[in-house]
Amino acid sequence: MDNKIKFGFWNYLPVGTLDKDIVHKWVDINCNLFMSFRFVENESKKEDMIALLDEAHKVGVKVIINDERTEYLRLNKMSKEEFVKGVKEAVNDFGNHPATFGFYGGDEPFSDQEDNFCFTMALLKELLPNHLHYGNLLPYWSGLLGEPKENFREDNFYYEKINRLIKNGKLDILAFDQYTQCYNTSKDQREGIKLFLKGMHHFMQIANANHIPLYVSLLSIGHFSYREPTEYDIRWQINVSAAMGAKAIIWFYFHQYARDYGFGNPPFLGERAYITPMYGKLQRQQYLFNERYGKVFEEIEIDKYYFRGKDWGEPVYPNNLNEFKRFDIKDDNLLTIVSFGHYRDDPNHKVMIVVNGDQEFANVYSLYFNNGKECHFDLMQGDMKIFDLND
Repeated sequence: MDNKIKFGFWNYLPVGTLDKDIVHKWVDINCNLFMSFRFVENESKKEDMIALLDEAHKVGVKVIINDERTEYLRLNKMSKEEFVKGVKEAVNDFGNHPATFGFYGGDEPFSDQEDNFCFTMALLKELLPNHLHYGNLLPYWSGLLGEPKENFREDNFYYEKINRLIKNGKLDILAFDQYTQCYNTSKDQREGIKLFLKGMHHFMQIANANHIPLYVSLLSIGHFSYREPTEYDIRWQINVSAAMGAKAIIWFYFHQYARDYGFGNPPFLGERAYITPMYGKLQRQQYLFNERYGKVFEEIEIDKYYFRGKDWGEPVYPNNLNEFKRFDIKDDNLLTIVSFGHYRDDPNHKVMIVVNGDQEFANVYSLYFNNGKECHFDLMQGDMKIFDLND
């Protein structure tokens, strides 16, 4: 089983907009899970999608197929029989390619679309049972649903809803998006971080209970009330998500038309795929994660995590942890995330992960271990350090 943390991206441009060679830029930015350009029935050429998949296969990377024929919203426009026919055609066209990871089934189903979402995801699973299919859910705990009757409901309401979607949709992946961690200054940025932590925590609990991985969509492009992420923001999003147990990060997003309005600059701008500063930010931070922490995260599972600092929500850091003797933090009001995990092949082999969860300030830490050893270290905002508790 491939246990590497996956870095991927959303992709909306139609197949054929860019040549297959763009695959090498995706590799160069240190992504290891691609979303294809969008196949549009009666417009796109199958050979263009096949060429993209062939190129991905050459470099050993899998692709989520974005094909309009497999998106649940089409059920609003046609009969189930017509929809099923289109899904089967898509699967026949691309499903057996060795580079195919699975199919994209759609994004953010509102309550009146849940049945169509589940029907689509379950159909894909039936047709391609050995693949992982990707369907993304709303950030239920953010209060941003656009469905007033479902905003700010009690936790059990959302738990029941998401568990129902997993069961009825036969989901192998639990996926959601959250961007409040990158609120601009017009919004309450601290509250935005708390909403992100809350959403991550609850989705993580549900994923663990269902024994499926959590994929989280994070921000790589400014829009609406979200700022264009700095490089520190990119690092913060990666490290916080990994320390809480996420198995994949799907960036929103990578490509846009030159004529698009209302969005900042993604890594690739325009039909010529001009490279923007965001390319370097993602490239460096994904490289640094893989070089510093990738091997460890490939071999461990996160068992528990805590939020330490002033009023960051559940789970609150307890004062009686047995894993070490003492843990001092210079500014203990700032957010610190403390996680514990174990190696899969040796449950008694434990690790501790510390992330500076503040987005503005560095912090200073002192760890005193039970064996008499101690470690004093600084972490920049969003930075992470991992300790082997068996040393």
